[in-house]
Amino acid sequence: MNEIIFNGKSSYKDLGVIVTYFKPQPPEPKIIKQDVPFMHGSYDFSKLYGEVFYNERIINCKVQFKVRDERILLGKYSEVMEWLLGSNNSKLIYTGEPHMYYIASVTKAPTWDNFLKIGSLDIEFTAYPFKFREYNEGSIPWDDFNFELDYMQETKFDVSGSKFVNIINPSSKNINPIVICSSEFNVIKDSTTYKFNGGTTKDWIFTLDKGENNLILNGNGSIEFVFRKEVL
Repeated sequence: MNEIIFNGKSSYKDLGVIVTYFKPQPPEPKIIKQDVPFMHGSYDFSKLYGEVFYNERIINCKVQFKVRDERILLGKYSEVMEWLLGSNNSKLIYTGEPHMYYIASVTKAPTWDNFLKIGSLDIEFTAYPFKFREYNEGSIPWDDFNFELDYMQETKFDVSGSKFVNIINPSSKNINPIVICSSEFNVIKDSTTYKFNGGTTKDWIFTLDKGENNLILNGNGSIEFVFRKEVL
């Protein structure tokens, strides 16, 4: 039986409610158009930076209470409301999608429709448009490795002078990785040089593109790129 884990609690193990369906709706692309004088139609800025951007996605979920006694249901309702409304932007796991999670909130209380009548609640989550892989790239356990979708790759490198490496970003979008260096490093990507000091850095200018990224690492010591897959 599948369940959801949200705000640190399991729907069935902690609250005794059964998930009857979990339906993540696809996010809609952000369409940014501007009328331009003396031009037919309008100019589409949606892909100005070469990437599609998305609005938040809606996830529809229904849970069913096992009890029918009205007094018990009312108590359960309060408990479930605290669970659902007690946190913003929490990790949302659906066990039917192994090793993936969403970042979501419930911004309005579920309605009473069908609650007292048949003991069910319709829940609407508002979520970040992409879902996340549970593990960072380069550290996926062998037992959880998907040979069709995952990549066996190194993301931490020892460098003495200069090294050419290839990193695959399996996401549906470009990623800003966390970069951990033991000393100063220069990273060359597409003829652009990015400078990283020793320590942990997240530079919003430095991105790993979807697919293969050919990098030249210049420095002495170790450098690690920490990121995880984000998909629609």
